[in-house]
Amino acid sequence: MHLLLPAELRSARTAARAAIDFDPAEGERLAIALTEIVTNIVRHGWRGCGSDRIQLELVRDDEQSLVATLRYPGLPFDWRPPARTAAAMIAPLDLQGGLGLLVIHSFADDVSATSDGPMQEVTIHRRLRTALPRAA
Repeated sequence: MHLLLPAELRSARTAARAAIDFDPAEGERLAIALTEIVTNIVRHGWRGCGSDRIQLELVRDDEQSLVATLRYPGLPFDWRPPARTAAAMIAPLDLQGGLGLLVIHSFADDVSATSDGPMQEVTIHRRLRTALPRAA
């Protein structure tokens, strides 16, 4: 399994920031949501899967949104937010999980997933809250 080390994460974040030119605070929110998504893929999606690659596509669309799409071979996962509230999951400590999904949905404006047999895809959209200059 190939996991990004902290130095590689910093490089990927720097490269994405330079390519898309988004506000650092927006990037941090997206990075937290992506980290939670990758964690769920690793914990729940790779059982019995022979591949160890997750493909990430990150773009800024015309509607001033950052769109991140992660593709991975593995099992489908239910990306809907849990029905429980954050307070109910935090106290007492809930070992069943679900807090990561709340984080994903709190930092994303839309989360969608598709399954094509062994290939899975999850896409998150985050509308930019800070106006950014357009490239000339």
